[in-house]
Amino acid sequence: MENMKKIGVIALLVLLFSVSFVSAVSTTLKESYERKENILVEVNGNILSPIKFENIEFKRKNVPVPLEYDVLNVEDKHFIWAIAPDKNETYTLYINNLETTINGQKQIINYTQNFNVGVNLTDYSIRPGIVNTRADFEIEIISYIDSNIEIDTNFPYESKIDIKPGSNKYTFLTSSIKNDLFTSIKIGKYSVPLYLDLANSKTNVKKGGLYFEPVSIKRNVVLGDRPIYLISLKNYDNRSYENVKFDYNKQILFINPDKDFTIKSGENLEFNVTFRNNIDKEVNQKIHISYDGKTNDLPIDISIDSSGSLIAPKNSTSEFQYFCSELAGVKCISGEICSGEVKEGLDGACCLGSCQTQTVEEGDSSGIIGYVLALLIFLILGYLVYRFKKAKQEGNDEIAEKLGPSRLSKMKAAGIVEDKNERKDLP
Repeated sequence: MENMKKIGVIALLVLLFSVSFVSAVSTTLKESYERKENILVEVNGNILSPIKFENIEFKRKNVPVPLEYDVLNVEDKHFIWAIAPDKNETYTLYINNLETTINGQKQIINYTQNFNVGVNLTDYSIRPGIVNTRADFEIEIISYIDSNIEIDTNFPYESKIDIKPGSNKYTFLTSSIKNDLFTSIKIGKYSVPLYLDLANSKTNVKKGGLYFEPVSIKRNVVLGDRPIYLISLKNYDNRSYENVKFDYNKQILFINPDKDFTIKSGENLEFNVTFRNNIDKEVNQKIHISYDGKTNDLPIDISIDSSGSLIAPKNSTSEFQYFCSELAGVKCISGEICSGEVKEGLDGACCLGSCQTQTVEEGDSSGIIGYVLALLIFLILGYLVYRFKKAKQEGNDEIAEKLGPSRLSKMKAAGIVEDKNERKDLP
């Protein structure tokens, strides 16, 4: 009986601790999603530091599942976006090394939460499901329905978007927005967190793992062209990865070198991407990278120029450059400086960090103000001297008119009135 009481007390304590632990953090993750549906999770609670990209994992039966996902931290808001798997199973979201408080004490926890993916395929999904931008942005809408559909959006104003089966790309314009904006916009059935950063960056999103540069290749080429693209793969983690491999359609593309490789921490490797044949139709492909149970993709979207305005490119170094949008960078305007790396793109200088307003240093500002004040004082003194001399001369002339020549000469001799003819500085 005594043992039963002890077991009961221990179980109660464990239950109370578990309730306290779980209540520290909560999310908006739903219990179930359709296949390929957008997953948008807001993490709530006393989150003490930004959620890092590399600390997010999705697993099925404790086995990592490669999903396309991203993280957005703005002010005290924390979002995770992903596209649900295409298989009817139970999955687990992992948020590792999450810094929070439990019973008032700072703790670092590994948060987990399960969700199910049903048997039905969703009608459409969008990517990305969270947007952090300084300019116009593009959303890809992938329709899984074999007929045209129409969806609504409220950004930048209420309008409708026509969607065809397959991939649809829609550009959202931000020119009408003049100030920083953090809001949620509607794109069809999805709510998309949008942070439009027109001043200084307030986000804290850190890359982890292997990343492509450029992040995408989107080109309009001449019919019959066969371009070559130089891509790079950088390791942002503090560890090496072995047996890294590419997965792509080898009937359309060719990567050189094409073999399993090792990439060290901080290393940047370069590869040539070529087409097997001359391009005679639109190309929508992905280069898929697999490493240590993780993945990343490089989308390649090539369209044919039907206007005849393009000139077939020749072999030159420009073929190995990219537009700023392909590098996921921004173009700084006059009066701004780039806080990160600057690369020369096909459309000019591209900032891979954030553009910040250039300000005058306090010391420089004080110096400029001092020079301006000194100049003003000099001008004022010069004007006063000029007025004094002019007034004095006008006074002598007035005395001469009133006294007459004889009395004036006597006063000059006595030193009462100046003789202007004897002064060298007067005409």
